[in-house]
Amino acid sequence: MPKPATFTDDDYRAACESILQETGKEPTGEAVRKRVGGGSMTRIGPIVSAFKKEIRDKKAREATAEPAPDAAVIVPQELARAYDRIRRKDAEAIIAERAEAIAAAEADTAEAYDIARIAEVERDEAIAARDEALSAQAKAEARASDAIRECDNVRAAAETARTEAERARLDAEARAATAKAEADAATERAKTAEAERDKALAAKNLAENAVTAAEARASAADERAKRAEEFADRAEAARTEAERSRAEAEARAATAKAEADAAKDRATTAETSAAAAETRATAADERAKRADELADRAEAARNEAERLRVEAETRAKFADAKASEAEIRAVKAEEKAETARAEVERLKAEAAKASKKAKS
Repeated sequence: MPKPATFTDDDYRAACESILQETGKEPTGEAVRKRVGGGSMTRIGPIVSAFKKEIRDKKAREATAEPAPDAAVIVPQELARAYDRIRRKDAEAIIAERAEAIAAAEADTAEAYDIARIAEVERDEAIAARDEALSAQAKAEARASDAIRECDNVRAAAETARTEAERARLDAEARAATAKAEADAATERAKTAEAERDKALAAKNLAENAVTAAEARASAADERAKRAEEFADRAEAARTEAERSRAEAEARAATAKAEADAAKDRATTAETSAAAAETRATAADERAKRADELADRAEAARNEAERLRVEAETRAKFADAKASEAEIRAVKAEEKAETARAEVERLKAEAAKASKKAKS
């Protein structure tokens, strides 16, 4: 329950002054209470009444202030006061002042009645609160006595339960330590299996990369073989052309020999042409030989690429097998670790239950 706000006499007096300055009227107890935000009317009432009395006394002193004495005329003090009062105020002003005083007195009386009524209500509430507090105190004392007796009855049983709980706690801690050690060992085995699986996956990736590289080399070798075959085809065409040229040259040479006697110059030219054709045929043979060699090397490269591909596929299959085995070991290790953790949680629950039993 929050503590009620407390206010001092200075707070109430400051509220009175603030209301007087803002409204130009004398404050009431209820207005001061609202301005401050709370408080008891039995306390606010006397402060407001004293403040009003001070204001009225001040006004009275101001109204009856002694005038400066006239140096020329010296009169008795009482007569001077009466003369000055009659001089400053006429009859209507005096009547109005009296009426205002009467109205203020009636307002004070009404406010006093209100303060008395509110104070009576607050007194009744205070008496009821006191009676309720006394009743609650009696009930609390009775409950305290019952609690003390119950505590005396439970203390012996609690001591026995505490001893049993301590024994159970030590036993549970020992079993928990054993389970924790097993769990740690299982965790280490799981880490080892995970590392082996990572190695297997790395080997698998390496094998796949090797297969990719081998396929690339095989593709390049196929391209080279293809180019070599094209070159061999061109060489074969050149060889055929050379054979045809040589046959034609031989035919022309035979014709030239037959006509040697008649056209010696043409025979010499024909021989020269034959020699040139022979040279071209020899060059074509060389090109054909080189084309054959290129084709052989292309075939060898293709065979090597095929061998590498087969070897890479074999390594990939082996890596897959290793990875599967590592995954199986990791799953088993994780299952063992989970079993160990469940055992630890069970032992902790038993220990907590024993401790709660001991506390109760």
